[in-house]
This record gives sequence, C-alpha cells and structure tokens, in this order.
Amino acid sequence: MTIDSDGLLNDSPSAINDLKQKIRGQAVLRGRTAGLAIVYGGAPDVTQVSRAETVATKVIGVLVSLGKEGFVFTRTSYYDPLYLLYSDANTTVVDIYLFAR
Repeated sequence: MTIDSDGLLNDSPSAINDLKQKIRGQAVLRGRTAGLAIVYGGAPDVTQVSRAETVATKVIGVLVSLGKEGFVFTRTSYYDPLYLLYSDANTTVVDIYLFAR
C-alpha cells in the first residue's frame, strides 16, 4: 500500500491516521485477530535500506496502536522490520497471518 513515509518518520498525525484508515478499510480484517504481522518498507536503492527498516518500524507502531484500540492486532507478534529493495520509499507491504476462526 502507498503511505506517507516522511510523515510517518516525523510522527505526523495525518500520516498515521491515513495509514490506520487504509488498514481499517481492509474488509478481510474485520472481526478477525492477527497472530503474526511482517512489515516491509520500500527502499529505492541500497543506501535507503536503513530508512526503509525505520519506516517499517513506524508501521508496526501503527499496528500496535490499532491493537490497543481493539482492532485486529490485539494478540499479534511482529517479525523484525524488513525492506523491499528497489521499491518506492512510500510503499509498504504488510503480511498479516490471521488466527483461524
């Protein structure tokens, strides 16, 4: 999904709320509980890997916040932040493994 990576890095409330809305908008997640989440930040080149991992860490923070609000991520474990090399810096991928119903 497309995110505002600079906004997340600067703890921008609008960037955080935008990401929360995108995640809440995923119909497949409603009424479910995530067991594991793996987050990847976009790294346009090798010099941006550290930044991408930091963005992924910020995204994990948003997921944790959603869990505290009672949405999906209430009992979730998180894999170490990862990166997608040669991807746009404003791209993140979140692999979410849900508990069986």
